[in-house]
Amino acid sequence: MEDEYGHEKLIKMVTNLNISIDSLCEILRALSKDRNKYARSGVASNPNIPEECACEILGRLSKDEEEVIRWEVAKNPNIPEECACEILNRLSKDEDGDIRSEAAHNPNIPSECACEIFDRLSKDKNRFVRFRVSDSLNIPFECACEIFDRLSRDEEGVIRWEVAKNLSIPEECACDIYNRLKDEFPVAVFINPAFANCK
Repeated sequence: MEDEYGHEKLIKMVTNLNISIDSLCEILRALSKDRNKYARSGVASNPNIPEECACEILGRLSKDEEEVIRWEVAKNPNIPEECACEILNRLSKDEDGDIRSEAAHNPNIPSECACEIFDRLSKDKNRFVRFRVSDSLNIPFECACEIFDRLSRDEEGVIRWEVAKNLSIPEECACDIYNRLKDEFPVAVFINPAFANCK
């Protein structure tokens, strides 16, 4: 039986341990353009795409028509720094809330665009997106107070609770947030070392 998509040949090539980076990039490029969404999804979720072709491939897949592909790119922990701002900025504006949520939770948001991304997502209409921001330990110091202050006033209790538990609240604004949340979440703020100087 003939392999309709030609995947059998590609899989044999990928499993060859002596494959060159150029050949691997060629295979991943082909799979990232495949009409089969599962092939594209497999590439989008791959944290080991060689740096030599990762920006090109993940950049293309971050614009894919299939939401699941864009979601996999947003989750990918190894988007190279040189293209991470462009890709994660795009995904943080995606129409799908699950994709924006994963962009907010990506561990490799570069510092040069992190404040812009976290600021936008902390105001998102989708509560799950705001939740992902509220439990993030990667919000840069220079914008953390503004973002945590906003989220400590969120209409959703679970988001305020995540702020009360967040270990990365800067000392400069910790006591204001502590005073706002201490009656609602006394145990969370009591055990959070970020509020150690506020009690």
